Amino acid sequence: MDKIMNEVCVFLADGFEEIEGLTVVDLLRRAGIETRTVSIMGQEEIKGAHGIIVKADSLFENTDFSEVKMLVLPGGMPGTIHLKEHKGLEGLILKHNEEKKYLAAICAAPTVFGGMGILKGKILRIPENGDLKIPHMGWNKLNISSPDDPIFKYVQNGDYMYFVHSFYAKNCDENIIASAEYGVTVPALVKNKNVYGAQFHPEKSGEKGLRLLKAFAEL
Repeated sequence: MDKIMNEVCVFLADGFEEIEGLTVVDLLRRAGIETRTVSIMGQEEIKGAHGIIVKADSLFENTDFSEVKMLVLPGGMPGTIHLKEHKGLEGLILKHNEEKKYLAAICAAPTVFGGMGILKGKILRIPENGDLKIPHMGWNKLNISSPDDPIFKYVQNGDYMYFVHSFYAKNCDENIIASAEYGVTVPALVKNKNVYGAQFHPEKSGEKGLRLLKAFAEL
């Protein structure tokens, strides 16, 4: 069994959003952080949401995660559903959370943590509101409510990030550390102790998004 020492693991499933998974891997490796892709599909080859075939570094069932520092879940459909349904990954996430190690998820993937009770809130569709188009697609301003959080080391209140979504989380005010306005208040970034969830796409948000990922890698 492969033992991963002090690394970041990015979990891949068929239908994952390629840019959400692979940009994170690319950035962390460029920063000199050991990062491994792990397949939860029982085979190394994974087909992304847009048909790109990726070969994972290892299989979930052949990997020892005892020394892993951080777990990252990319979104995409049906990739997020596969992540939710994998009982082994669920057990690993819960154990990682109990040990207060870092967890992160992008776009749809924070719902995996929500289903486990790690993040709170209810998922609702953004209501139709005049001229606002659904999905919410484009740049929007971050309203940072917890500026001292280390994730904001290289970004500041009012910076713009890129959003693509039709749903938002509600009843999770205590976890919101940054929000955006789009007819409703959208929890842009949520945190529960060692767990982060981003509604926007840092990997699509240019220099500011890369700065946020850099800060996350340095936690």
